[in-house]
Amino acid sequence: MYELRNMPPVVINGKRRTTLNGISYSPPDTPLKLADQYDKKGVYTLDFPTRPIKGAPQIGRSIINGTYRGFMEIIFQNNDTIVQTYHMDGYAFFVAGCGHYLSSCPCKNIIICTHALYLAIGFH
Repeated sequence: MYELRNMPPVVINGKRRTTLNGISYSPPDTPLKLADQYDKKGVYTLDFPTRPIKGAPQIGRSIINGTYRGFMEIIFQNNDTIVQTYHMDGYAFFVAGCGHYLSSCPCKNIIICTHALYLAIGFH
């Protein structure tokens, strides 16, 4: 399960940037699909954090790795006052649930009201 937390913009290396789990994405010179197709090393990493990182936000090219026709649960949390949009690229996506969710709940199948609105997306 990935808990993706969007935070209000912060200054990283002198520029105002938004982050997702403390990572601000920086596009590489080689497009990701070409890097994957031609097995180019060092263009991106597959170590995207499942939860927000502790410490200072950083710039990275980390992506989420999934299994073709596998299932992955992603929960989006927007802590900013501005609505965010996300680009999802893959085989198929569907909304599995939408509502308030408490990340510290030991049973992830229970929806509990908190201050954040979450959207769970399924992949097939």
